[in-house]
Amino acid sequence: MIVNNLQHKRKVLTHPPSDAIMCGVMTEKTYDKRHGGPCDRGSADAYYQRGSQPHYYEGGTGSSKMVEEKDMSAAEIKAYNYGYDNEDDRKQW
Repeated sequence: MIVNNLQHKRKVLTHPPSDAIMCGVMTEKTYDKRHGGPCDRGSADAYYQRGSQPHYYEGGTGSSKMVEEKDMSAAEIKAYNYGYDNEDDRKQW
């Protein structure tokens, strides 16, 4: 299952679009790694060694409204946590 964020509508697809960048697979779920999406933000927070604070942006990071954890669905929080938990690279300061 993937959420189609390209048109900013919550549309469940039965298969991922061929041009999607995938963030990984977790119990048969594939998360869209759209720039600014939950999985992308989790991955970025881990990479920059920030604490886990689930959030995402409706559009691009920093150029659209940020959605905080209190306003996220359980699936969006799972996508954030997946990105955070599965980012193996770390910024070398």
